[in-house]
Amino acid sequence: MGIAGSIVNEELFQNYMGMRNEYVDMSELVRRIDKEIFDPEEYQLALQPASG
Repeated sequence: MGIAGSIVNEELFQNYMGMRNEYVDMSELVRRIDKEIFDPEEYQLALQPASG
């Protein structure tokens, strides 16, 4: 499948799911976690199971 298989259809996400896409390098994500550069309340909210 290769790298092209990981490309998302941004129009689908925006129109069907109402979401914007963000592209973040994994090293930036790890840096923010290591240095605790995030909102702790938002982090706890993100850890909650999805209500369905």
